[in-house]
Amino acid sequence: MSIKVSNEQSNKATTNMVSPNFITEIIQEDLKADRYSQIVTRFPPEPNGYAHVGHTIASFINFGLAHDFNGRCNLRMDDTNPETERQEYADAIRDDLRWLGWDWEDRFYYASDYFEQLYDFAVKLIKAGKAYVDSSSEDDIQRMRGTVTEPGVESPYRNRTIEENLDLFERMRAGEFPEGTHVLRGKIDMSSPNMKMRDPLFYRILHKTHYRTGDTWCIYPFYDFAHPLSDAIEGVTHSLCSLEFVDNRAVYDWLMENLIDGQRPHQYEFGRRSLEFTVVSKRKLIKLIESGHVSGWDDPRMPTLAGLRRRGVTPEAIRDFASRVGISRTNRTVDIALLEYSIRDDLNYRAPRVLAVLNPLKVIITNYPDDKEEQLESPYWPKDVPNEGSRLLPFAKELYIERDDFQEHPEKGFKRLSPGEEVRLRYAYVIRCDEVIKDADGNITELRCHYDPDTLNKNPAGRKVKAAIHWLAAKQAIPAEFRLYERLFTVANPDAGDGDFLDYVNPESLLVRHGFVEPGILKDDAEQRYQFERQGYFVQDSKDSTPDSLVFNRIVTLKDSWAKTQQAPAKQPAEPDPVHKTASEPGEARDPRLDFSAAQHDTLNTYLNTYQLSEDDAVLIAADTQLSAFFEEALSVHNNPQQLANWIVNEVMREMKGATLNELPFSAKDIATLVKLIDDGVINNRIAKDVFADMLSSGQRPDEIVKDKNLTQITDTAEIEAVVRNVLADNADKVETYKQGKHGLIGFFVGQVMRATQGKANPQVVKSLIEQQLAD
Repeated sequence: MSIKVSNEQSNKATTNMVSPNFITEIIQEDLKADRYSQIVTRFPPEPNGYAHVGHTIASFINFGLAHDFNGRCNLRMDDTNPETERQEYADAIRDDLRWLGWDWEDRFYYASDYFEQLYDFAVKLIKAGKAYVDSSSEDDIQRMRGTVTEPGVESPYRNRTIEENLDLFERMRAGEFPEGTHVLRGKIDMSSPNMKMRDPLFYRILHKTHYRTGDTWCIYPFYDFAHPLSDAIEGVTHSLCSLEFVDNRAVYDWLMENLIDGQRPHQYEFGRRSLEFTVVSKRKLIKLIESGHVSGWDDPRMPTLAGLRRRGVTPEAIRDFASRVGISRTNRTVDIALLEYSIRDDLNYRAPRVLAVLNPLKVIITNYPDDKEEQLESPYWPKDVPNEGSRLLPFAKELYIERDDFQEHPEKGFKRLSPGEEVRLRYAYVIRCDEVIKDADGNITELRCHYDPDTLNKNPAGRKVKAAIHWLAAKQAIPAEFRLYERLFTVANPDAGDGDFLDYVNPESLLVRHGFVEPGILKDDAEQRYQFERQGYFVQDSKDSTPDSLVFNRIVTLKDSWAKTQQAPAKQPAEPDPVHKTASEPGEARDPRLDFSAAQHDTLNTYLNTYQLSEDDAVLIAADTQLSAFFEEALSVHNNPQQLANWIVNEVMREMKGATLNELPFSAKDIATLVKLIDDGVINNRIAKDVFADMLSSGQRPDEIVKDKNLTQITDTAEIEAVVRNVLADNADKVETYKQGKHGLIGFFVGQVMRATQGKANPQVVKSLIEQQLAD
């Protein structure tokens, strides 16, 4: 959905994009005092590489604040360095930011548009005796700047006459001098405690061709000169930048005071946000490409918008992530799990569930008729997602299952298929493995199994089936390549080590498998995202996938498995291909039931038979007596064992991270209260996760958080209907596609309404209203 900064769009907005912070307080005070008639921000990337996640957060702040205060935000390429900048980069940044959802209308500028005006500003300073041409060498200039404890020394050229400075500066522009012979400096204060104010450099000589102005110029302004004056030319009011520019603000203000009359922009700094397991230095990103560790700027492992886009991440998920990061006065590193959470939360509503086998093993159902083929109706969506729809899955004598869903000699606790054991085929029958077929080298090539025709989607009488596995009918399955992406680095901060950051590149950041997908996928849009059940979220690769040769990128796993993989013994792989690598088979973890006491086995039986917990949840809770006591205490407050177990396993256990339950800032009663709020319809699951995050940071009770932040679920039909109309109006192209038969877009529309209401709308009501309006 395009988020515009125009008045029309702002008036339609139902909520602010940016959470309250110190900058919003400044803007509110400026508007209240009538310092500005309209807020104007700008986003000024340098076109020396592709836009990355750091740009995402900074652009969200600038465009978001303009949106929230009914203002304007400009896009400007800060292109004053011809040595590193390219039109390719400028075009890519523009396109990626447009994809992200930002709309700058006709206000797309380049700093190079202002070269003549900037030159005139420099001449004005020279004429006022506030700038001079310094002919010292670069080393001498650096030496004369002094240190943080010693004042600088004035250049011997500082007292040149105005006429001499004007003549030299004009000749610099005319190209009479080689690089490094002269620079233009501001004449400020060589004894200033702020070293940025010790006669900063404003212009240098560069005999380089600029990608836009060609060879028109051979002198180029430095950032400290070009940036503030470009802001002033564009009428910017609030120039927002990261914290490393705090000392530069003094130069910014000095230029405003000496060159700009009337309304002036002001600079404000916010804390930089770094992301774990990434680097965003363009120099390092280029090094990753040149060293062959990635295939290019749009490699799906790269932290660039182009890479995230190709991987299958949606702009809505990235904006949601940026909104969750927030704004503060201090730098901090963001847990990459927050980005992955936003991606999963977005895909939950838009990705239908389908089947894919990534590492196939053939299964022959020996008692199934050779010429028979069934069509089994299978739902696209789980019960907790308000979307509907199903498809028919072909079922026949020859099937494929996942190779790691079978063990010939099962380890203790292995719960899937093995000789003589039964499993359920998802949406189909129970099968038993009778025979294992191997080739001459002893490799398993095929399984011979027996199916029970009376078990279609129901449990066999008197028999307990340990697990359900996914499958595909062999003849109808469509071949596909699957690219499984993991984090690009093996450590959270690859810049922190003693060695080169490339030493920490994850050799298994890309694993490639070749398997099959269900046939209905070929009928869908190539940009459709899917959840391959038990595998993760996937989308077709925008470059390499064709209808005749499908290639799927894994967008994100179903759960964060990274911590678990990092506990495994390190592998010593052979030299891998830098772009593609064949996956190895994961091992099975030891079953905790092997160490259960008699009392724990009794507890497990209660969880399975009385509370009807899933086997995985029951085992995890019963394995930890402290966790089991926590669960029982929560259950005594609110009797919904399945929901409580789900929250304890998926949320509480994740936050423990080696700590004890007593060290967490909430109690079992608080978790029970949270689940009860969901069950009573006060909040929905999405709001509940935000409430849980607040519980972690503040220790406040969930009902108090809901009340204080007004998070009660919106059930009023008229209120939700207004938001639905806005979402459909903003996505007219997708509405037309839906009406042409692409009904899978219903998940997209639901997700947009949920975001517009900050997750507070009742999703069932949302879906019903969307369907009503789309049917009109």
